[in-house]
Amino acid sequence: MSVRTSGLREYLDEVGDALKNLDATPVAEASAAIAEAYKRDSAVFIMGNGGSGSTASHAAYDFNISVSGQLKKRFRFISLCDNITTLLALSNDYGYENVFYMQIKDVLKEGDIVICISGSGNSENVVKVAEYARSVGCKVISFTGFDGGRLIELADYPVHVAMNDMKKAEDCHVVLLHAMARYMSQFLEKDNC
Repeated sequence: MSVRTSGLREYLDEVGDALKNLDATPVAEASAAIAEAYKRDSAVFIMGNGGSGSTASHAAYDFNISVSGQLKKRFRFISLCDNITTLLALSNDYGYENVFYMQIKDVLKEGDIVICISGSGNSENVVKVAEYARSVGCKVISFTGFDGGRLIELADYPVHVAMNDMKKAEDCHVVLLHAMARYMSQFLEKDNC
């Protein structure tokens, strides 16, 4: 095995081991909460910074297009990362710590779900949304790495990848959201939703 191949194998093995050792209970519970939100026509808002923002956008696509295409009605899955003009204006006018909060303030309704993705669990703009969501009666799903930071304590459904490597934690988050979308398709199809 070459040096390059062995490094690649080590990376892939560590991500695979993290997924194998992950407690799947919060993932299943988060999936059930999203399914219930879908059934009652509640919205699901999702956000993250950097690579986690890209994961948020990808997840919104998966649920709005891939999953919804198999169902009688569409998901209301909204990524707060997708309008660059809005993000820049809010960041400039209200500060980056408010860039997600200002998008859901007075929009979030009881019964909606907020999915917060933060590798560290301490991204101020994401934590602020989790705090606000809880204050208005909404459930919070978090995807974190490292020690989970403040976000793990704020989440009703904390999906925690205990890795001290941002890239590997982010890889796991993408895989888990894909698994949730696949599970959701099969679960809701059986219910003829």
